[in-house]
Amino acid sequence: MHTIVNTHDNFEKDEELQNFYSYGANFTNARRSLDQMLSSDEEKVILARIRSYATSAQPKVVHVLDVAMDDRNAEALQSLHDEAIPAQQLLVAELDSMLALQRDASNKAAQEAAAAYRQTEWMMILMGASMAGIGASIAVFVLRRTKQQTDAIEREQIKYKTLFATSSDSIVLLDENGFIDCNQAVLDMFQIPDVAEFCRQRPTDLGPPVQPDGTPSEPYAAAHIRRAMESGHCDFEWQGLKRDGNVFPSEISLQSMVLNGRVVVQAIMRDITERKRNEDRFKTAYETALEASRVKSQFVATVSHEIRTPM
Repeated sequence: MHTIVNTHDNFEKDEELQNFYSYGANFTNARRSLDQMLSSDEEKVILARIRSYATSAQPKVVHVLDVAMDDRNAEALQSLHDEAIPAQQLLVAELDSMLALQRDASNKAAQEAAAAYRQTEWMMILMGASMAGIGASIAVFVLRRTKQQTDAIEREQIKYKTLFATSSDSIVLLDENGFIDCNQAVLDMFQIPDVAEFCRQRPTDLGPPVQPDGTPSEPYAAAHIRRAMESGHCDFEWQGLKRDGNVFPSEISLQSMVLNGRVVVQAIMRDITERKRNEDRFKTAYETALEASRVKSQFVATVSHEIRTPM
């Protein structure tokens, strides 16, 4: 939407509009898929809020697009900041909640499956020593129960992977050794062709040598990753570096979790270039207004002095 609002090239507007509609269709399809797979009441409540926020955001987004396509960019920019972006932020927050819920459910299912397997394994050994027949029955029970647990884990993983793959936010998984996985949004953000090549990168390869505060990127990234692993969460801003050499500002939220017995960090990355530009525009407009007010006040004071002096 930012590109549609800020560009004056009609061909580029049309192309970005088609891309926007494509993203909307993908989001709708993903939401329908999740609706068929949800099982817990908490998941259903979150999805209901997602539907509500999406319904609320749609007319606001459509209004911004209509105004932008009419080349009323100033009005579109104001509507984008006052209405569309706050509505979309509510929607993104609920999607983050759904991701966290699916991640916790997957971990819980894995832990329950492991505990069930250990428990039934001992039962099988003890009973098998006394009765082959009972041992066979227990083995069947163990297999059925294990299959049920496996099916439950697979369902949770499918839901998590659906959210992971279709999210418009850039999502990365990493541990102490480096990157593990990422979604398509990450590859698009950094202009990297595939996940395998991305996983060969280091965090410092995704930024310039030095961050805006003067800190070298390597210790800057390492400190925030370490903080997330120790405390569970960390938010910070990062200067990203695309393959074409362009540097852009981003906002990163790190969340640690235990996956397959090891600590893994999930990073959600958002390109905030347009937000920074708009902040600069508003700051410039504000400073211009203050300067105009100062000049006006000075002029009035000078004129008043010139009038009173002869009197």
